[in-house]
Amino acid sequence: MDYQMINVPAHLVSKVYAFIAELMDAEERSAASEPRPRSGLDEEAVAFAYGGGVSEHWRPFLDRLAAEPDEWVSWSTLCDAIGLSPRQASGMLGAAERRLHRQPPYERKTLHNERWFRMSAETAKLVQRQAAIHRRLDKA
Repeated sequence: MDYQMINVPAHLVSKVYAFIAELMDAEERSAASEPRPRSGLDEEAVAFAYGGGVSEHWRPFLDRLAAEPDEWVSWSTLCDAIGLSPRQASGMLGAAERRLHRQPPYERKTLHNERWFRMSAETAKLVQRQAAIHRRLDKA
């Protein structure tokens, strides 16, 4: 991505930022309507991601994303769902992403100083399947 510096009168800076945000939102909506490529994650990769680690928060994090496939879920919503503060959740997420070599079963973006996460419908089905398997194993 190329960047260009511009000079703007100080009293117009907030309006310019608002306009840029509108342009970015419009671009995002346009991109969302285009078919997305496959996530590239197969059953084995999702099983490894879902079953890895010892955190009781990682699986609920993935379960929460899988509950709303193809939808952006805010970081604050995810933190509330797993019962961690944003700082605690960042630590959990950092450890999980390192374990997965920075290739987690979701995508993320930052918009207006808030992090957002989304899991593809294809990956969500695989996560839900892993969740069912783990529930059966926990009962056994």
